[in-house]
Amino acid sequence: MSASDYETKISASLLAAMRADASAQADVMVQFESPEQALERGCATAGAGASRGERTTCLVDSLQHFAEAAQEELKALLARAPAGSYASSSFFWINNSAAVKKASAALIEEIAQLAAVREVRAEQIFQLHGSAQADADAPTKKKPLGRMALGVVED
Repeated sequence: MSASDYETKISASLLAAMRADASAQADVMVQFESPEQALERGCATAGAGASRGERTTCLVDSLQHFAEAAQEELKALLARAPAGSYASSSFFWINNSAAVKKASAALIEEIAQLAAVREVRAEQIFQLHGSAQADADAPTKKKPLGRMALGVVED
């Protein structure tokens, strides 16, 4: 893979920061291939007569297996990465992504070269301030939770 091929997988702002300071570290999100492929395949065992629970279990299993296979290369890369090239990692099957904390510029380049990687971008954290935070907290502060029934709160 040529330099320009894998560099297209790195977000423009992250690539610019890496070029400005080769010793930079960043918290990055790695997006792998879309799990839609797993969903399209469906489950051979969950046919038309399957219950909702069976279809849900099949869907979760399909997504988990798809993510496990797609993320295998990154897990292997991180296992052999030199000490200090990153701080920690977390893997997510639900959207087939991974978070790598304090990744070095060199490691980010290696990650982008993996075949299953679709995109590497800086992690984005959104803070709620002022009235937005109050609005977010309002349901829990106005009154105690009522009875929980099938995920619906009743008074």
